Amino acid sequence: MSSLVYYKNKTSGITYVYENTSTWNRDIKRCDTKRKCIGKLDPASGEIIPTGKRGLGNGDTAYAYVKCVGNSLILDKIADELSLTHTLKAAFPCEWDNILTCAYYLISEGKALSHVETWSEQHAHPHGEAIPSQRVSELLKALTRSKQMEFFTRWVKIRAKAGRSEYFALDITSVSSYSEQNGYVRYGYNRDGENLPQINLCLLLGGESGIPVYYESLNGRVKDVSTLENVLRIMDWLGAKRYHTVMDRGFYSEQNIDGLYDRHIRFTVGVPFTPKWVRELVNNVRGNIEDFSHYRRLGDYTVFTDTDTTAWKGHRCYRHIFYDSKKAATEYANFLEKVDAWRVELESRPVEDNQPHYDRYFIVKETPKRGRRVEVRDEEIQAFKQNTAGFFVLISNDIKDPIQALKIYRCKDVVEKGFDNLKNALDMNRLRIHSAEAMQGRLFIQFIAQILAAGVYKTMAESKLDEKHTLPELMNELKSVHRVCLDGHRKPIFTKRSKVQTEILSAFGIK
Repeated sequence: MSSLVYYKNKTSGITYVYENTSTWNRDIKRCDTKRKCIGKLDPASGEIIPTGKRGLGNGDTAYAYVKCVGNSLILDKIADELSLTHTLKAAFPCEWDNILTCAYYLISEGKALSHVETWSEQHAHPHGEAIPSQRVSELLKALTRSKQMEFFTRWVKIRAKAGRSEYFALDITSVSSYSEQNGYVRYGYNRDGENLPQINLCLLLGGESGIPVYYESLNGRVKDVSTLENVLRIMDWLGAKRYHTVMDRGFYSEQNIDGLYDRHIRFTVGVPFTPKWVRELVNNVRGNIEDFSHYRRLGDYTVFTDTDTTAWKGHRCYRHIFYDSKKAATEYANFLEKVDAWRVELESRPVEDNQPHYDRYFIVKETPKRGRRVEVRDEEIQAFKQNTAGFFVLISNDIKDPIQALKIYRCKDVVEKGFDNLKNALDMNRLRIHSAEAMQGRLFIQFIAQILAAGVYKTMAESKLDEKHTLPELMNELKSVHRVCLDGHRKPIFTKRSKVQTEILSAFGIK
């Protein structure tokens, strides 16, 4: 095994580069290490200037070409294992390498794509050469939605083969934008609480693998409940068969459940407390749900459960009721804090948006002498505690056991983590794209980066690396792994790896 060692002469200030070669000596049962000077380090360019016979042999100056390869080593492996490289080549025969390179950059740096040119000069990647900023702009516009659908058609089939019984989790997030000229950008309910126009991004992921399967960009004003029908039609068109969809309460509506039944799609969906039948269901079990016969455990989590079977317009439907006493106490405590904050507002400076809360939970009396007096409606406070605190309800047309349904429902946590990675680790907190067509290309590259990131996370979790490193920390740790190619020297040389770097590469099966 070869590695590079840098030695700086304190007197001359010159940094010499040595090649260390280690071989196993069977006789003495240990490694023999030979060190040979191969050149000097150019302080301006950071390149190695070979000396002696390692030059070109014609009197010209010979150079060594250095690339950062640590990140590409694991990303190449993940892309191949997931068949992502193969799928991109089939769908984008001319652009696949540029797409992957941009995705590698997003995972490695998490910065705006406008800086990819400098990064691509210094790092190994699928394209092999530097990608000018102009080329990135052209690439974004070339990745039209029709071309992307060719990729999704192939990708859905590959993911279906990889996990035949996998559950798909569906959710929506808001992505803020600085551009109001983009046709998709609108003001609406911003899930990050920001006063910026936005687009909505709908993401479908494998519940167990965490691998993204499909995404859809939506108008910033579109609500969750109006999204499902369009996504289901597209999944039909893509040829997705026999999958189980997991959705939170934001997607619940009678129309959406009807659509799932009509398409014979297996589902587990959270239900809000707005429908009358949900409140009646909870009231029916309130008296005995805390009996020991209803006590169940899921790992370290304990909960009281009850299930009944009913008919949903002629179809079988399992209704699972859960009661978490610890959650009830937490929800009640949080609710009391909100009530106290509303009381303080009402006594000093009322907020117009909170008027419905004032009307429900307080009685306000005005007198000339005492001024405003605010009294709390205790019966309404107790009604909150008794009605819904600690309860939640799931419905499913497939899962009869409540704990199994809860386990599947928790698959949606994968989506939440996926959104968190998308926004925080992969530079998607703000969209800086001003045209709709360029935005579609930017989102697609982000989607590819998310696939790779999910693959990396999966390996990190299996090898317990996630207990020691975050994704950005892992990528930063590998940035100092370099490959050096010398003029007149056939074999590339890799810089000596640290113990941490060796541990990371070994976890990904890289020797």
